[in-house]
Amino acid sequence: ICAVLAMVLAMTVVTGTTAFADHETYTVKINDANGSDEHSYKAYQVFTGDLANGKLSNIEWGSGVNADALQNALKGTEFEGNSASEVADKLAAKPDNVDQFAKIAAEYLTVAAGSAKEGETMQLPAGYYLIKDTSTNLTTDTVSKYMLNVVGSVTIDPKSTTTESQKKVKEKNDSTGKETGWQDGADYDIGDDVPFQLTGKVASDYNQYSTYYFAFHDKQCEGLGAPENISVKVGDTTLAPSDYQVVTEGLTDGCTFEIVFNDLKKVKGATIGAGTVITVEYTAALNEKAVIGAAGNPNTSHITFSNNPNDEQNGRGTTPDDTVIVFTYETIVNKVTTDKTPLEGAGFTLYKFDSKEDTYVSAKTIDTASGKYNNQFDFKGLDAGKYKLVETKVPAEYNKMQDIEFTITAEYETESDDPKFTSLMDKTEQDTINLGTQEATVDPQAGTITADVVNKSGAELPSTGGIGTRIFYTAGAILVAAGVALLIAKKRKAEEN
Repeated sequence: ICAVLAMVLAMTVVTGTTAFADHETYTVKINDANGSDEHSYKAYQVFTGDLANGKLSNIEWGSGVNADALQNALKGTEFEGNSASEVADKLAAKPDNVDQFAKIAAEYLTVAAGSAKEGETMQLPAGYYLIKDTSTNLTTDTVSKYMLNVVGSVTIDPKSTTTESQKKVKEKNDSTGKETGWQDGADYDIGDDVPFQLTGKVASDYNQYSTYYFAFHDKQCEGLGAPENISVKVGDTTLAPSDYQVVTEGLTDGCTFEIVFNDLKKVKGATIGAGTVITVEYTAALNEKAVIGAAGNPNTSHITFSNNPNDEQNGRGTTPDDTVIVFTYETIVNKVTTDKTPLEGAGFTLYKFDSKEDTYVSAKTIDTASGKYNNQFDFKGLDAGKYKLVETKVPAEYNKMQDIEFTITAEYETESDDPKFTSLMDKTEQDTINLGTQEATVDPQAGTITADVVNKSGAELPSTGGIGTRIFYTAGAILVAAGVALLIAKKRKAEEN
């Protein structure tokens, strides 16, 4: 962004020598403004005359303006005069109002005496010039305000400033209760409300405008719902909804919503100036369309702002997109027997430890399996944290599985223009781990943790009609026979006696 550079008629030029406009040309260099865009400039001669010691005398209208039209346009202003010399005298007497004169003169420019890009030079006759930023492809920079300059050999140093924008997300781990500051990556459960923050810093050329357009553009992925709980602040002051517009319909740039200030200078809730920071905070729910794994759910924002003080109604610049990403994961449970045969008829509940409750709370119950063998249970959309898997429906003839406790850990970049996912369960590529008492396979790219969980068959105990009953039958027969023999023996003995 180029700052205003307005130099009055009495300035001292670099050469400091006497020269005459009819015979000499001078080198005018435009230094690099150190912005992100390349600027181009044209120089229009407003006054011509004799140049000596940095002063212009014998002033007449220059070759770069429509003299009659400009002189007529100056009537009724503080610069009104019957000749170029009279207008120049009034301009020299009111150097603080040079911007007003430049805006009027800019409407009556004709032929440029020279042109240059940043770092280049122009060869110009002596005179008083309006130097115009003619850049048409600016993205993040602002068009320079008109510059007025007496030409001898001189170097012009445009200053670069910019409107700045950022997007951030905050991470919270339910199991530990730990909450981070604003950063570029986070992970959440599907159904959680994810907090986001947009910030914009007003450019330093803000005071050069009479009206100033400023709008936040936010583009959400399909995995995030509509923005809710919107709050807009200037510094620490919360603005009323009447100070801005929330636009969600009729958008043509692919954005989900915009926070629009048609004119920052009309905001009543707070004082805004160059360098003021404006903040937008909101939440959006992570939904069932969320992408699982390393690709994540990206969310971008940028700011559109006034960038041409010479054309306030149409001049717009745009800051670069800033991206944050929300990640989420999946645990896949396959029910099998001890010999790894798929087993139907199970059901599971996955519990998550909540630090606020200091206990496990129900995350999700799946009673009906999926997959080729009807033995697969997919728990999608999980945050990093501590979990417990409980078998709540046990296949017939099998024993209930012991509860499995495990912790999902993940790593991703938190300070990056394009944050990347780096590991899941400390794995950077597919590998195996111990998930509680079970062996599991981890695929960080897919964001999945897959484990076979085993049910053991119940023990087969003796039953009625089996060998145990026959043993009782045999023993009974022996006892009956012994009893009969004893009775017979007693009877014989009695007869003998």
